[in-house]
Amino acid sequence: MTGNVVFYIIIGIVSTLFLGLFILLLFRFSKKRGTSFKGKIIESEIANNITEEVLFRKIACFFRQGKYQHAVIYLFYLFRIFCKENLVIRNAKTILYNNLKKAIVGAANISQLEFDKFLVIYEKARFTNEEITRADFIKIKTLFTKFTDYSF
Repeated sequence: MTGNVVFYIIIGIVSTLFLGLFILLLFRFSKKRGTSFKGKIIESEIANNITEEVLFRKIACFFRQGKYQHAVIYLFYLFRIFCKENLVIRNAKTILYNNLKKAIVGAANISQLEFDKFLVIYEKARFTNEEITRADFIKIKTLFTKFTDYSF
């Protein structure tokens, strides 16, 4: 009889461990399924009628707060505004960024290699959940300044 009790206790402990592991795995995988890229959410927060001045202030604020992903996405949007106003690309705000590349490479001071570097950082911020570092932001800001002659 005591052998049966020990057997049932062991089965109870093992089944409890398996149940706990199952719940843990279920929670972990359900969380991954619902994950979307933060960049998409950040980009949707930008108002269509936002001015350059407001964008500059927001970028500086995000930089001070260490929100480099926000700053990069807002900086790319600011670059789109620059393209629309100064390079006369009518649909620069709505055109896909790869098509934007075709439209502006060779214009102003923008080489394809430098613009590719610019896009790589933007794509990292917009389409992945990888962390954007201060160095990434400084690099994209330097390229932005070179392309536009804006400084902040």
